[in-house]
Amino acid sequence: MPGDNRPVTEFELKLDIPPAALAGVRAALQARAPQALRLRAQYLDTPTQALARAGVALRLRLEGQAWVQTAKGPGAGAVERLEHDAPVPVPAGGDVPAPDLARHDGTPLGARIRAALQAAAAAGEPVALGAVFTTDVQRLRAEQPHGAARLELALDEGRILAGGRSVPVCELEIEALQGPVAEVVRAARVWVQAHGLWLSTRSKASRGRALALGGGPKPPRPLPPVGDPARADAALAAALDLASLLAAGEGAASHAQALAAALQALGADAAAAQVAAAGDAVQAARGGAVQLALLAALEVQSDRLPPA
Repeated sequence: MPGDNRPVTEFELKLDIPPAALAGVRAALQARAPQALRLRAQYLDTPTQALARAGVALRLRLEGQAWVQTAKGPGAGAVERLEHDAPVPVPAGGDVPAPDLARHDGTPLGARIRAALQAAAAAGEPVALGAVFTTDVQRLRAEQPHGAARLELALDEGRILAGGRSVPVCELEIEALQGPVAEVVRAARVWVQAHGLWLSTRSKASRGRALALGGGPKPPRPLPPVGDPARADAALAAALDLASLLAAGEGAASHAQALAAALQALGADAAAAQVAAAGDAVQAARGGAVQLALLAALEVQSDRLPPA
């Protein structure tokens, strides 16, 4: 079934949860009468990762008893994502359904996927899609009003699995369903301060690819020069990614130096100084100074975005 061509943009923040805070986060969700749902997914790509190179994630997910095929790709802002969901008929015998790219035809993501596969084929690469990794997650989902918005809270606990290896998933996602998207940032600030959570741009797709394919973190990119109109947005995107990497314990000294520079470019001099002086980059990236500085910059950006 071809997908419709309505643009779908999601504004969502992901917060990683330290083990000591999990019980408190779970109890706070339980107080909102959540729905529980098991989510089992396959993430698909070509053998040479043509879709990942194009910035696209393609997923087949069993949500309870219903299959959904989803494409995701970058949006306009640091934490905006384009997303297109298409329902998938349930196969006879309980098999995993085959992916069908026509489900995303007529959408920007569908065009991006087709272009990536055509470019790979033109380069002589194989373009058959297969599962690169899988996820198995138990989700607690609740909705809540926040200011003038209606938000979705989703606590995900589970595993990402690839090649006989696995890594845990323990994160809280906050998404705007309706109203001003800046309320997502304001709600995230409450959870960060109450439970010691931290922002993460490390999606399940990026973590799964890293698990399946290996390889260390990429060197930090230099920021655009002072006076370049793109500098502020680039600094925010870089700071979010670098703080996520360091908070996960996967960065190096060069990433901590780059985070300090990105924070300074955002005008967060106190947070930049704390990172530069820290002996423990992991704790500095998780700490309140860095997290609140990132949230303040995100709030400014999100206030410029249209409502959900």
